[in-house]
Amino acid sequence: MSKYLPRKDPHQQKPHGKTIEEKNESPEETILSQKIVAECLCLLGNTYMGDSYAYLKLDARDRQLTNIELICCYQYLQFINLTNNRLNNSQLKVLAKIPCVIVLEINNNYLESTAIPRLRFLQALIMKDNLIRTVEPFDHEHLGFIDLDNNKISYIDDLSFQRLPSLLKLSIC
Repeated sequence: MSKYLPRKDPHQQKPHGKTIEEKNESPEETILSQKIVAECLCLLGNTYMGDSYAYLKLDARDRQLTNIELICCYQYLQFINLTNNRLNNSQLKVLAKIPCVIVLEINNNYLESTAIPRLRFLQALIMKDNLIRTVEPFDHEHLGFIDLDNNKISYIDDLSFQRLPSLLKLSIC
């Protein structure tokens, strides 16, 4: 049995005082460039195989990004923060090329569903303040924390949380 939740007001205020309609007004594309990556990379550490060093964290908050294709060049990233950008679900497909992601923060973007590529080591997924209407089934065996607060969720698939044996905390407000 699927769960239908009451819809929120479509003119609901989003962070930074903008409504959903106002967020969609800036059409120009902002691409994740080498320059932006250089400013956002931090936390140098051992790779998951332990045989070399690499940057493990990308904090690309507040960049108004619409394209993150370049992120696939940083396959050892474990912590990715893409909060306050202009990303939609199709732009997240590139994350499938980063196998070691442990924490993914994608708050306040244009995401309409929880559909993201399967990330084998993902433990925390924070998708607050998006336009999410549908909660798709998750398939991340190590995922222990999901935050979907302040979205427009109206449908939760029955299988959404069945394949999450490590889930400890789920927040949907």
